[in-house]
Amino acid sequence: MEYPGYWRHYHMKPTLILYLILIALTLSCNSRHTEVHAYTAAENTLSMKRFETKQLFGFSNEADDYVLIPHSDSAGRWVGNVIDFVDKEHFVSNYVAWCGNDCFTSVFGRYYFEDSSKVVFFTDSITFSGECSDRPKQTKTGPPVVFYLGDSSSDTLKLSRNRAAAEPDK
Repeated sequence: MEYPGYWRHYHMKPTLILYLILIALTLSCNSRHTEVHAYTAAENTLSMKRFETKQLFGFSNEADDYVLIPHSDSAGRWVGNVIDFVDKEHFVSNYVAWCGNDCFTSVFGRYYFEDSSKVVFFTDSITFSGECSDRPKQTKTGPPVVFYLGDSSSDTLKLSRNRAAAEPDK
């Protein structure tokens, strides 16, 4: 059975329009907008590094200064607080111990550099595991916290809320 020419013309047009719409939707879904950060050279001093700290970083907003001591995996059965700068945007601060009879607190967050020494930190979540008899209720913290990165004695780094305090020790 043969259809007249006008029938083919009217039925081909909607198929072509539908095909063009599908192509446009596919292309628009594949070109998602992603935020691009211009990373500074200072970020490489933190990214992919592990440091020891006296206090758990990001758990409380009370500390004004943190001294970051490079962690050595050869330390053996080391117990204490560490902060891992997982990549150029994420950190994990936690209490580590070789035995399982402690309360283990972990802080997960993000960070970025506003300039070569000004670092903004966000705490995304706080988790607790192990023997936590008096487990805190806190699972998130408040607004972003600004620290200034500076050198301290020997090969340690200092994070300070005060820019002048982040200057190298004399």
